[in-house]
Amino acid sequence: MTICCENELLVSSQNEEQLENFIRKMTGTVNNSTMSLNNFLPCPDELLELDRSNKELSHDECDKLVAKYGYSNRHDWEETNWGTSPDIECGELRGIDTFITIKFLSCWSPPLKWLSTTVMEYPDLHFRLKYDDPLRGIMGIFIAHGKNIFDKCIEYEDR
Repeated sequence: MTICCENELLVSSQNEEQLENFIRKMTGTVNNSTMSLNNFLPCPDELLELDRSNKELSHDECDKLVAKYGYSNRHDWEETNWGTSPDIECGELRGIDTFITIKFLSCWSPPLKWLSTTVMEYPDLHFRLKYDDPLRGIMGIFIAHGKNIFDKCIEYEDR
């Protein structure tokens, strides 16, 4: 991943069962540390396979994909649904009983669209995402619990 946005996501709750469910869905297991946005909001398999094959599409084939999925390629689908593309690279996952911290890299921008959708699935969890995107010179914090969402982004000069 060449153009990186550094992210740190803190998820906490007194509802340990819902927190474990979040971890399980995020990684596929409670003990794994590989996070994937695709586990929560899956990109259509047909778009993923098309991306792997590098197949040239005709205009009609593109139109059929757009009619079916709203997009003719994986990148545009992920950007719209996750806020970043490709999927994230998880660097570190740590946690105890009532909270977890996940440090990861995303390409081009933080996955705010994914997080806005995900928080609605877990009303008992508190989310805080700190992000730093040096290429665009922005950093911010996204805080959410249920339908209450706060996002503050600031611009800064090169370091």
